[in-house]
Amino acid sequence: MTNPTKVGLSVFFVFLYLNFAYQLSIQIKKNDSKDFFHITVVLCRVLLFIGIVSLFFKLDVLGYSAYSKSIFTFYEPSHYALVLVAFLMPSFYIVSYKEKLLYFFILLCFGLVFPSVIILIVAFLSAFSILNKRIFLLSVIGAVLGFLMITPQTEQLLYFYERLNFSENTSNLTALVYMQGWYDAYYSFIETTGIGLGFQMAGENTETWINYRIYDLSGGYMNRNDGSFTASKLISEFGVLGVFFVLSYLIVFIKSIRAIKNGIRNKNIDFSMISNFFIISYVIEMFFRSAGYFTIGTLMLFVGIMLRYFGNAQINN
Repeated sequence: MTNPTKVGLSVFFVFLYLNFAYQLSIQIKKNDSKDFFHITVVLCRVLLFIGIVSLFFKLDVLGYSAYSKSIFTFYEPSHYALVLVAFLMPSFYIVSYKEKLLYFFILLCFGLVFPSVIILIVAFLSAFSILNKRIFLLSVIGAVLGFLMITPQTEQLLYFYERLNFSENTSNLTALVYMQGWYDAYYSFIETTGIGLGFQMAGENTETWINYRIYDLSGGYMNRNDGSFTASKLISEFGVLGVFFVLSYLIVFIKSIRAIKNGIRNKNIDFSMISNFFIISYVIEMFFRSAGYFTIGTLMLFVGIMLRYFGNAQINN
């Protein structure tokens, strides 16, 4: 059932996000790109420091210690990863190779110890985008060997097995919620013949076996409104147009990856690179884990798009 207040507030926030992204992209463009890259390095180091402290101490502040896998100021590792990735990517680009490898090692530790599949995806996305093929391959081999050495027959190994078990028989809620995102997108598309359920109406399609399974295991429906990841929410709510949005993002994502590889060869540090990093970092929210439309990742995506397609016009005006 449509909630006019929710839809109205959401439309307001869309315009607010677009305006803020527009103004921020202008300010970024007016200043030295190197300064902005260095700001991302500082923010990335602060977030990594928070993660390291949370590995060893449960800070009993604002109730975060009540959550078994909390990272201070974040209730769960995936929330931490979604904020970190936006600043990690440009930071990872300009720091020394030794620091790149240190970042990668720290993220692997976070992913294995907390544990968190999303943090591991962030680590490998960063390494794949920026490290050369030989170093990336060695890093992957080292990570796999480290994983096998650290987690044989432990709870962490069981955790990763359960999170990556996408069979119909799984009882892992995280895996089921992720599968639910694809099921809801598909059935919403079919039920509305490609029109979509409407803005902020994700989860209003007819329940299927996976929704009931989650309800039986948890006592309630989980993550139906946010779709679990943005692609699911877009397709559920906008149908064919949502598919177009997702495919358009994939095309821009591939172009950004290629541009970053070229930028590494040419030692390019400019606003186009900032744009590329903001765009590719959003792939986590688009296809793996999201908290809805209104996140820091979405804001940085808008900034990246405006830097790429409207940057020169903004400065000229």
